[in-house]
Amino acid sequence: GDVQLGRATIGSDLSIDGSTFEKRLIVEGAQIAGSALLGYGSRFAGQVRLLGVSVGTNLSLTNDARFESDVWADNIEIGGNLFLNLNSRFAAGLELPNARIEGMAVLGNSAFDGAVRFDNARIGQVLMLSAPNAPLPVWGSAARLSLRNAAMAALQADMGAWHRPDGSWLPTELTGLTYDRLGGERASDPAAGPNMADASITDLLDWIEKSQPDQRLHYDPQPYAQLAAVLEAQGGTRAADAVRYARTEHRRTAASTPYGESLLLFFSRIFIGYGVYPFRALWWFLALVVVLSLIYGFAYVMH
Repeated sequence: GDVQLGRATIGSDLSIDGSTFEKRLIVEGAQIAGSALLGYGSRFAGQVRLLGVSVGTNLSLTNDARFESDVWADNIEIGGNLFLNLNSRFAAGLELPNARIEGMAVLGNSAFDGAVRFDNARIGQVLMLSAPNAPLPVWGSAARLSLRNAAMAALQADMGAWHRPDGSWLPTELTGLTYDRLGGERASDPAAGPNMADASITDLLDWIEKSQPDQRLHYDPQPYAQLAAVLEAQGGTRAADAVRYARTEHRRTAASTPYGESLLLFFSRIFIGYGVYPFRALWWFLALVVVLSLIYGFAYVMH
């Protein structure tokens, strides 16, 4: 049957490593002074509910753990790190809305077959989709990642961590996501592939524009503005300008943009590069001078 801990107070660790639960595990409002360890080959056939739980150090759902139903961890508070890595499998949804994580959240080297939600989460250090010298997460065909209104100090991932095994982009919700910097732990490893700290501007724009399924339907400037601000702060002025240009191009081409506004933006693009590249006006001026000079010269000869 179900295992329910209710509002238990646990003075050290909650350790159920290596266990099997045929029904639900329900932990609501519990206070755990140490770590909560749900890994090392544990199997959960029913739903795991960790609602309003406070964990003093780490929450570990790792090391070959198998979660065959949904994992709900609404409003969880973690004083240390959240580990979802090391060959664990999440066969259904993984819900962590409103989570408060003081340390890292690590997802690398595990399989995710359903929706993963960090909506409104606060991560004190880094959201790490790929750890140094470790395999990338494996996203199933039904997997999605939502980071709506989440906030973190750093966002670290090899660009491949945003892709499914077939190379398609993982559907990702980025609206409202804020981060202070892009990580770069593997930047010195040429075999690791481009991570977000040293990825090309093309890859970064594809991340925004191709991972969001409805991106072309509605104008959503926030993901662009956030990326541009971080790139500018990290010294990538030209890359930041490219992102700002892409943001206005997104506004021009979005299905929700009125035709008249789209037309005005088209001329802004041609003549002043949306204000990002105003030197284009100089080239138009020089072209006009050349054309007028040719016309004047032709008229003088004919006269």
